[in-house]
Amino acid sequence: QIPASIGNLQKIRILALTENHFEGTLPVELNELKSLEILALQREGGTVGNEVGGDSVGVDNGLSAKGVSGITGPLLSFNKLEHLKSLYLGANKLTGTIPYDFLDGLADKESMVAIDLIGNQLTGQVPSSLVQFEKFSLFLAGNKISGIASGVCLKEGWMDEMAGIKGCDSILCPVNYFSPIGRDNGDAENACVPCEDFTDAEFYGSIACADASEKEAMKEREILTELYNSLGGVSWEVQHGWLDPGISVCSWWGITCVSDSVVSVESIHLNQNGLKGEVPSSLFELRYLDEINFSDNDITISFKDMGDSQLQYLNIDSTGLSSLEGIGAASELLLLHATDNKLTSFPEEVLQLKKLEALFLSSNDIGPELPSELQELSDLLYLACSDCELSGKIPGWIGGFSKLKYLELNHNGFTGEIPTALLRLTNLEHLDLSEQQVNGAPGLTGLLPDFAGFGQLSELYLHRNVLEGDIPDTFLIDVSIDGAAKIDLRHNKLTGPIPDVLLSIPQLSLYLADNKIDAVPAAMCDQTSLWNSGSIQKYAPSCDGLLCSPGTYNSYGYQIDGDSPCEKCGLGGTSLYFGSTQCGEAEDIDILEEIYFSLDGSNWDDNDGWLEGHDICNWSGVECYEDGSDHAGHVKALHLEHNSLKGDVPRNMWFLPFVIEIDLKENGITIDFDGIENARYLETLRLSETGLKSVDGISKALSIKSLHLTSNAMKNIPDELYEMQSLESIFLNYNEISGQLSPKIGQWTNMRNLFLFHNEITGSIPATIGQMSKLEILSLGENYLNGIIPKEINTLKNLEIISLQHMPSSAKSGVGAILSSKWVDGGGLTGPLPAFDELPNLKELFLGLNQLTGTIPATFLKGIAVKSSDIRVDLTLNNLEGTVPATLKAFDSMNIFLTGNKITGIANELCSKQDWMYGNVAGEECDAILCPPSTYHANGRADESGPCVPCAFAYGSEYYGGLECYPGQVEEYTDREILRLFYQATGGDNWINNDGWMDDEVSICDWYGVTCNTRSGQSRQEVTEIHLRSNGLSGTIPSVIIFQLSSLYILNVGENPVSIDFAGISSASNLLKLHLDATLVRDITGISKAPRLMALHLQQNDFESADIPEELYDLNSLTIIEISNSNFAGPLSSKIANLANLKEFYCHENYLSGTIPGEIGSLEKLEVMNLSENLFIGELPQTLNTMKNLRTLSIDSFTRNTAGLSGPLLAFGQAPSLRELFLGSNSLTGTIPQGLFFGASDKDDVFKIGLRSNQLTGAVPEALSRFSHVDVDITDNMIESVPQSICEMKNWMEGAVEKYGCNAILCESGTFNQYGRQSTSDHPCTKCTGSDDYPYLGSSFCVSEEKKKEKQILELLFRTTGGSNWKRQDNWNDDGVDICDWYGVMCSGGGTVSSLQLGSNNLVGTPPPEIFGLTNLKSLWLFSNPVDFKFNGIEKAGKLTSLLLDSTGLTSLEGVGNAFALVDLDVRFNRLSGPIPDEFSRLMNLETFSCSDNNLSGEFPDLSNIKRLRSIRAGNNKFSGSLPAFSSHPDLKTIDLSNNKFMGQIPPGFLTNADVSESVYVDLSSNYIEGVVPGELARFDKLTLYLKDNKIKGIDQSLCTKDLWNDGDVGTFQCDAILCPSGTWATTTGRASKKGGQCMPCEYSDSFGLSACNKYGSLRGIGNSAGSEFERIGFFITGLVIVCVAGFYIYRRMNGAKYEGVLLDYDSYSFEESEFT
Repeated sequence: QIPASIGNLQKIRILALTENHFEGTLPVELNELKSLEILALQREGGTVGNEVGGDSVGVDNGLSAKGVSGITGPLLSFNKLEHLKSLYLGANKLTGTIPYDFLDGLADKESMVAIDLIGNQLTGQVPSSLVQFEKFSLFLAGNKISGIASGVCLKEGWMDEMAGIKGCDSILCPVNYFSPIGRDNGDAENACVPCEDFTDAEFYGSIACADASEKEAMKEREILTELYNSLGGVSWEVQHGWLDPGISVCSWWGITCVSDSVVSVESIHLNQNGLKGEVPSSLFELRYLDEINFSDNDITISFKDMGDSQLQYLNIDSTGLSSLEGIGAASELLLLHATDNKLTSFPEEVLQLKKLEALFLSSNDIGPELPSELQELSDLLYLACSDCELSGKIPGWIGGFSKLKYLELNHNGFTGEIPTALLRLTNLEHLDLSEQQVNGAPGLTGLLPDFAGFGQLSELYLHRNVLEGDIPDTFLIDVSIDGAAKIDLRHNKLTGPIPDVLLSIPQLSLYLADNKIDAVPAAMCDQTSLWNSGSIQKYAPSCDGLLCSPGTYNSYGYQIDGDSPCEKCGLGGTSLYFGSTQCGEAEDIDILEEIYFSLDGSNWDDNDGWLEGHDICNWSGVECYEDGSDHAGHVKALHLEHNSLKGDVPRNMWFLPFVIEIDLKENGITIDFDGIENARYLETLRLSETGLKSVDGISKALSIKSLHLTSNAMKNIPDELYEMQSLESIFLNYNEISGQLSPKIGQWTNMRNLFLFHNEITGSIPATIGQMSKLEILSLGENYLNGIIPKEINTLKNLEIISLQHMPSSAKSGVGAILSSKWVDGGGLTGPLPAFDELPNLKELFLGLNQLTGTIPATFLKGIAVKSSDIRVDLTLNNLEGTVPATLKAFDSMNIFLTGNKITGIANELCSKQDWMYGNVAGEECDAILCPPSTYHANGRADESGPCVPCAFAYGSEYYGGLECYPGQVEEYTDREILRLFYQATGGDNWINNDGWMDDEVSICDWYGVTCNTRSGQSRQEVTEIHLRSNGLSGTIPSVIIFQLSSLYILNVGENPVSIDFAGISSASNLLKLHLDATLVRDITGISKAPRLMALHLQQNDFESADIPEELYDLNSLTIIEISNSNFAGPLSSKIANLANLKEFYCHENYLSGTIPGEIGSLEKLEVMNLSENLFIGELPQTLNTMKNLRTLSIDSFTRNTAGLSGPLLAFGQAPSLRELFLGSNSLTGTIPQGLFFGASDKDDVFKIGLRSNQLTGAVPEALSRFSHVDVDITDNMIESVPQSICEMKNWMEGAVEKYGCNAILCESGTFNQYGRQSTSDHPCTKCTGSDDYPYLGSSFCVSEEKKKEKQILELLFRTTGGSNWKRQDNWNDDGVDICDWYGVMCSGGGTVSSLQLGSNNLVGTPPPEIFGLTNLKSLWLFSNPVDFKFNGIEKAGKLTSLLLDSTGLTSLEGVGNAFALVDLDVRFNRLSGPIPDEFSRLMNLETFSCSDNNLSGEFPDLSNIKRLRSIRAGNNKFSGSLPAFSSHPDLKTIDLSNNKFMGQIPPGFLTNADVSESVYVDLSSNYIEGVVPGELARFDKLTLYLKDNKIKGIDQSLCTKDLWNDGDVGTFQCDAILCPSGTWATTTGRASKKGGQCMPCEYSDSFGLSACNKYGSLRGIGNSAGSEFERIGFFITGLVIVCVAGFYIYRRMNGAKYEGVLLDYDSYSFEESEFT
C-alpha cells in the first residue's frame, strides 16, 4: 500500500515508483501533490524504454509476472494537479470508469499530456470531458472500454496528431477489431483489422481476437491468478512459472492439464506450499478439474458454490477447516482426505458422496460415534478416523463394508469386545484398532479374534488395549501374502504361548511385549527368515530378538539393537513372562502403569517421565523412599492432584506396599475401597473434589490419620467412619450430608480436626462430643443444627477454633457476614450463650446467624490463657440482649462481631481498647464495636468504609449495631399523614408555595402540587401526582414513607436541593414517572425494584464520575431515561440492550468513554438518542445503520476537546425514520455517503444534518438533492465542492439557499464567516485578506488570520525558551517567511500548525501554555531539552496525539489526564517520582506509553480501560506490588518492566487477550518475581521473554519446546534459552543465547536466570546488596561518569558551538534485555 503520508511531499515534481510490488488503492493524498509533473506507478510493461504507450501494451495484455495484483480500486480524478504532464499507471488492476473530472485542474490544457492506463480493468467510455485537452496521448489498450465519447475522436492534436488521420482508431481499435498494440499508430503492422470468423474482440483496444477455446484458456488463467493472489502467492514455498505470461498455465508449478491438445487444468497439487487465505469459489469453475491437493496449508475453503463439480480427488488435510458444508455437490468424488482439521462433528454431507472410495477424517473431533448411514457408501475401500474422539462400542454395521481394504480407527475411546461383524471384512489388508485407552476409556476387552479368512491382512495393530486370553491356535491361519506383514499386540493381557501357525508367514514383524506370554516355540527362535527385520536371526539362538526371556527385561521387551540388550533382573526383582519391560515384585511399577492407563495418563496435565524407563522415582508426582531407607526405591507418596485424571482408579493402587500418602483430589475419577486393607502404611488420603459418593470399605484402612473428602457428593456419614479410631483429621466440608450427627462421634478419641462445614446436617450436637478430648478445631458451621450448645464442648481444653454458625438459605460464609436486618430463618442453635470459660487455647469462635438468647455472660471466654493474643468472635444476627460486658476488657486485641442482635449498651471500659476491631476502636471508640441507636452502617459498626450515620427524619434504629433505619408503622399511615411527614422532612414551612398544606380544613387534593383521583366504587380520594418542582424543598425525602402512596404515579421534585434513597420504592406499585433532576441524588441503589417505572429523570445531578449503575439496565419497562449532565463516567455498558422498551435516551454532557457498544442497535423502539459531549472514541457501530424507529441521533463533541469518534460516516440507509443527525466536532473521515438517508420514507420531511468540524472530504453528495427540505452544517471540514443542483434547492437551509445560493451551504474557498456559511444578510461570506490559498469550502476562519495568531504563539515560545540560543532557529521570527517554513514547524494541508518538532534543540525555560492553543496541533516533540514543562491548559489541544517529553527534566504528570486524544506519550529519562496519577486512566486513546528511567513508585496503575495499548516501557523505576496481568489489551506487543520491584508470580492470565501469532516482547528482568514461569505462556508462537535476576524457581517444561522464542534461541538451547537453571549463571543475560551466552556452574546460584555469580547475587541496583564491595565499586563508577558528563557539558557551554554537532541519540542504541543500566 502506498502510504497516505506521501501527501506530505508538497514540493515534489517527479515521483517515479515503477516496477515495484504495490497493492491496495491509490491514496487520495496523491491528488494533493500540487507541484507534481510526472507520476509513474506502472508495475511493468505499458511502455517501451521511456516511451509511454509504445508498441508494447504491457506484458500479456497487462498481466504481470510480479506476483501481486498491483494497485486496485478506482482511478483518481487527479483534478487538483495543475502541472501534471505525464501519468503512468499501466499494468495494474484499476477498476471503474475514467472520472468525468479527470485532470480537470490542469492549468495548461494546450501542451502535450501523456497518460498510460494500459493493462488495467477500467470500464465504461472514454469521457467527453477530455475534449478540453488539445495535445493528449491516452493509452488504454488492454482494459474493458466499451466506447469513446463523441467529440474525442475529432481532436486532431491527439495521439501525436494521429487522431486527425485515423480518428477513433488512433485511440482504441473498435469492438471486433484488433491491433498488436490495441490502436492504430499509422504503421501498417499496427492497423486495426477485423477479427476472423468464429473469433471476436469484446472491448475497445483489443490486441487479439479470441475463439471459444482461447477464451476458456484466458478464463482459466484468470481463475488461477485469482487463486494465487487470494492465497498469498508471493509467499509460497514454490511458485515456479506462476503468473508468468510467457508460459502456459500447464507449466505453472503444481498444475497439470488434460493433455497437450486440451489445455485445460486437470489437477492442482500445492500441498505444503505456504498457502494462506481463502480459496476463491471460482476455482470450481475449472471444467476439467478432477484433483485438488491443498494439504498442509493455512487456508479456508467453502464448498457452497462448487456447483456441478467433476472433482474426483480432494486432499485438504491439515488446513484448519471447521466445516465441509456444500461438499455433497461433489457427486463424482472418489477420494476425500480431511484429516487433522477442526471438524467438531461428522460432516453429514459426506453421506451424499455415493461414489466415494476413500474417506480419511482422522484427527478431528468427530465423536462420540460415526453415523450408521455411512454404511450406505458401499464402494468404500479406505476408511480412516483415528483420534476422532469416538467412544462406546465399535458398531456392528461396520461389517457391511464388503469391499473395505483399509480400516484405521486407532486412538479413540472404544470399549467392549471386537465385534464379530467386523470379522466379515475379509478383504482387509490393513486394520488398526490400537490405543483405545484414552479419555478414561479402558480400551478394547475380551478375547483376541483369530481373524481366520483374512487372506490379505498384512498389517494388524491392536496394541495398548486390554485384550486377554490365549492367542488362538488358528490366528491369521489364512494369511497368504508375498510381502512383509506386521502384527502389534503389545501392552495387552494376552496369555499362553505364541501359536505355531504364525510360522507360515515368511516376513513377519511380531510385537508382543508387555503381555503374559509364557512360551515361545523353539522354531521361532531358530527362524532364519526375515522376521522382525532380521533381529531374531541376529540374536539367535536366544529369543531376545522376539521377546526378552523370563528373568530378563528391557524397556522395549525385546532386543532391537546392540545398545538395548535384555538384562537380568536385579536382587529381589524378577519377571515371570516373555517380553517384560521391567522387573520387581510386580507391584510399584506395574501398579503405576495400570494407574496411568486406567486414568487416561496420556492426557494428564503433568505426566513427565511416566512410562519412560523403569526408574519410577523420576515420574512426575511419584515420591520414593530415599536411599538408605528400608524401603528405598519404593513409592512413598503419590501426588496426582488436579491433574485431569479420568476413569476408574484400579484396585491395585492399594497394593503399593509402602505408600503413606495418596493425593488424587480435583480429578474426575471413581474410586472403590475394595482392597484398601493392603495399604498397611497409608496415613493420608486426599480425595476431595472427585465426585465421591460412598466410602464403603474404607474402614479397613487401619492406619489412616488424615482423610480429605471435601466438596464431594456424600449424603451421610457411614457408621464405619466412626470405626476408624486412628483418624486425627477428617475433612467433609461442602458435601450433601444430611440427617443428625451420631453419638458415635465420641469414638473419634484421637480426632484433632473435625471439619463438617457447609452441609445439610440437622438436629442437635450430641453430648458425646465431649469424649473428643484431643479436638483442636471443631467446624460444624453452615449446617442446620438446632437445640442448645452442649456444655461438654466447654470441657475440650485443646480447642482453638469453634465454628457453629447457622446456614440459612440466604447465607454466605464469613465472619460478620449476612448483614441484612431482613434476614429471617427461625432455625439454628438456641438457648443461652455459653460462657466457654474453660477453653484456655481458644482463638476463634463463630456462632453467627443462630437464635442464641440472653446476655453475654460476664465470664465469657474467661479461661483463655493468653489474653494478649488476637481473639475473633462472631455472634452476628442472634437474639442476644443487654450490654457488652466490661469483663471483656481483659482482652487486648479482640474482634467481636455483634451486629443484628438486641444489644442495648457497651461497657465504657471497652471503648478505649485501641487494638480492638482491627484497630478501629482507636479512632471510632465504641462506634467501632457497634453503632449506637438511631444510627446505622452497612456493617453495623464504624470501620474503614465510614462512620456510623445518623438516621434520617422519621427513621430510627432501636438497638446498637443498626444496619439500616426504619420508619414507624408506615403501613398504617393515611395519605394525609404521609404528606404531613413529607412536608416536615423537606422544610415545608420554607417552601416557595405551600398553599393548603397542613391545613386540616383543606382537602389534600387542594394542597399545592397535589393531584388526586377517586377509585371506582369508592369515595376516598387518593394521591396520584405530586408536582413540587423548583419549590424550595430541602433535606431528605423519607422514601420509605412517600413510596407508600399506593396510587402515586408521578413524583416530580426536580430542581430542589433534596436527597432521597430508594429503600421503599418496591411499594410504589403504580409509579410511572420519577423526576429527580437537579437534586442531591448521588446513588440510585434499589431503584431497580420499581415495578412499573417508565420515565426516569436524573439529569443535572452529580454522580461523582461513577459508572452508570448496573441496576439501571434492569428497569426494562423504561421508555424515557434522562441522565444528562450528571457526571457519569466509564463505558456505556452493552447491557443497555436490556432496555427493550426504551424510546428516548438522553445521556449528553457526561464523561462516558470508550466505544459505543454495538448492542445499542438492538433497541428497536428507540426514537431519540443524545450522547453528545462525552468522551467516546472509535467508529460508529454499524448497528446504528438499522435502527428503524430512530428519529434523532446526537453524538456531538464540541466541548470535550477530544478527537471523538473516528472512521467513516454511516449512510443510515436502513434507518427510515431518521430525520436529525448531529455528529459535530468529531474526527469522522472519508466522504459523505451518496446514499445518506437513502431509506427515508418521506423525502419532503425536514432533515437536519450536523457534521461541523470533522475531517470529511470530497463533495456534497448530489444525491441529497432528492430531499426538498434540508438544514445541513458541514462547515470546517475539507469539502471541495457543492453540486450546482444543491445550490438550487430553494427550501434548503430554511430558505437561505434561495437567497444566497451555494454560500448558504458553505462559504466558497478563500472566504469565511464565523459560521462557515451565510444565513442572513448580516453575516456574508467575506473574502480573506492577504494571500490565503485554503482550498476548502465552509471555513469559519481565515487561514491567514489563524496563522497570525499562531505566529504570535510561536514567537512567545521562542522568547520564553531562549530561542536565541537554540541550535537550529532557521527562519524563526522572519516576517518574510511563512511559519510553516520555520525550523521544526510543520503544517497540515490547510496551512495551520500541525506539528512542533524541536527535540534536542537547546530549549530552556518553561514552554508557555499558549502552545496548546494551536488548534490543529497533533505532534509536540520537545525531547532532550532542559525545559520546565507543565500540562496546564493541555485540554485545549484536542487533536494532540503525540507528545515526546523524554529527557526534559519533567517532575510531574499532573494534568496529563486532560490530554484525551493522546496516542503516543514518552516521558522517559526524567525526574518523575511517586505513583502514576489516577487521571492517567483517562487517556483512552493511548497506544504507546514510555516512562522508563525515572523514579516512579507504588503499584503499576490499572490500565485495563486503555484498550488500544500497543507498547509499555516502564523499566528502571521503583514500581512494586504484583505484576499486572495486562489481560485487557489485545494489541499489546511490547512490555518492559525491567529493573523495578515487582513481586509475586507471573499471572497465569498474563496477556491472555494478546494475539498469540504476533511477535511479542516482554522484559521483566531484575525484579523480585517468584515461582515458576507459567505454562500458559506456551500459547505464544514468537515471544521474546527476558526474566533474568528475579527469584524464579522453575520453568514449565511446555515452554522449552517453543523453538521461535527469544529470537530462536529456545530452539537451540531449550529451557536454558529462557533462564539458566539454579546452580548456573550466564554473564549479562542470565540465559543461553546464540550471541555467545551460555549457562555456567555457580555455587551461589539458588534461583533461575542469574547474570552474575557471587554470594550477593546480581548487582540489581542500590540497596539490593548494601555494603558489598561490588556496590561500592558501582558507586565509584557512577560518580565518575557523572563527573565526566558534567565536565563535558561545562566545556561544551564554554566553547560555544565547537561541539554543536555532538548529540547522544539514545533511541539509536539497542541493548538486549536492558543490559545497559
